[in-house]
Amino acid sequence: MKKISVTIYSLLLTVFVGYIMPVSMLKYYPYGDATIFNYFGYAMNKGEKLYIDIFDHKGPIIFFINYIGYNFYGGLGIKIIYLITIFLFFIFSYKVIKIFSDKKSVAYITLLMLMIIFLTIYEHGLGLEGYMLPLITYSLYVYLEYFINKNINNIRIIIVGICFSLVFFTKINMVGLWLILSIIVIIKLMLEKEYKKIWIFILNFCIGIAVVVIPLIIYFIINNSLYEMIYQSFIVNLSYTGDSPTDKYQILSWVIRILNSYMLPIIIALVSIFYYKKNKVFVICGLILLVFCILASIISKREYLHYLIVLIPLFIPYIAIFIDKILDVLNMKIGVMLILIALLVIYFPHLNNIREQRYVRNQDNAVYIRKASEYIKLNTKEDDRIYGHRIYGSVYLLADRLSSTKYFFIPGFHDDSIFLEDFKMNLEQDLPVYIVVDDIRLFNMKIDKYILDVIDKEYVFEKEFSSMKVYRKK
Repeated sequence: MKKISVTIYSLLLTVFVGYIMPVSMLKYYPYGDATIFNYFGYAMNKGEKLYIDIFDHKGPIIFFINYIGYNFYGGLGIKIIYLITIFLFFIFSYKVIKIFSDKKSVAYITLLMLMIIFLTIYEHGLGLEGYMLPLITYSLYVYLEYFINKNINNIRIIIVGICFSLVFFTKINMVGLWLILSIIVIIKLMLEKEYKKIWIFILNFCIGIAVVVIPLIIYFIINNSLYEMIYQSFIVNLSYTGDSPTDKYQILSWVIRILNSYMLPIIIALVSIFYYKKNKVFVICGLILLVFCILASIISKREYLHYLIVLIPLFIPYIAIFIDKILDVLNMKIGVMLILIALLVIYFPHLNNIREQRYVRNQDNAVYIRKASEYIKLNTKEDDRIYGHRIYGSVYLLADRLSSTKYFFIPGFHDDSIFLEDFKMNLEQDLPVYIVVDDIRLFNMKIDKYILDVIDKEYVFEKEFSSMKVYRKK
């Protein structure tokens, strides 16, 4: 009965997340990452090859997810997959909570806090970090089951290897949990002189990795894109991490400020102090894991809230233990009431943020992009190619037209020289019928100057929709 009630509770939280999310990301947030991922799904369904005909510095898994979702039911299909992953995140979070507390109230309050944190840093949803939450949380559960309850089996290790591989081939800096905890497992087994178990652990983990890696390699070899996948996902992505001019101490201060708004540093400190005498090694390993994953999540030195989503599972044990200890001291009903009142007061700015999201979820911020897209659609054939400069995936999706270049959007590099020459060559191979430029999003970078130069030489101005200008090839 407990499992059923928590499942229903998790489903209700998921429905609430879906309700708070924008009705249409394309309409509400046309300049968001979600439109880039959506375009991948759209373009792959049109026969475009990943990394050959479409460029991005993310790993392939996020694009396959969007391909499946788009193939299923367009943008709605992608949103359904996203909400399924959020539901699984709540379910696996409950499993982690159960390791530290049998109280159902602890589970309910912890899950509620996780949802509030998620909804105030997810930046409207459909970003790649959200899809990874259940994989990270399930893996954390398996490791904790081993460390605390000595409960592990070969199948679980294989699944953890699969989870690692899926996350690794989405975004490499999100795999801190597996790196740290696997090292701890191996050290623990070495100290116990369980050498055979070390090899069994490594073998099963590698089997899980192979389950993902082998099909990926076969797919990219068949499509002659293995080198491009490695180059874009890893080499270009590594360049992205060192591209930001933001000071590392500034970005770390920003993270601490964000976490402090949820009282997480205080909760972590109190739980660590309480547990230190009881299990010093457990506390130290937990803090090492937390620090490593925080540093990995902000390695690109960009103040994007959604980068912090992957840290949420790591807070589950601390929050669950903290609430459990409060309810041990106080009467259950009084304790729950006091915790909920405290949450209302401390999390009021975040709750207000969620309330405001509800009011603007159907807001149309793509009026002029849509008008430009409709105009292009009316004046082109289905097989005509277009290019929207710095308009992410929006103009292609709304116009139902493919990009003429694999650089359908411009990655957020501060130094665009890493791909500028390839961008020029790719664009000039097949100039688009239309180029759309949003004057507000011209940043006077080399690539912007180049596009304006191409327009000046090869295109004529045809239509204007506010700051959106549409140019047709001469």
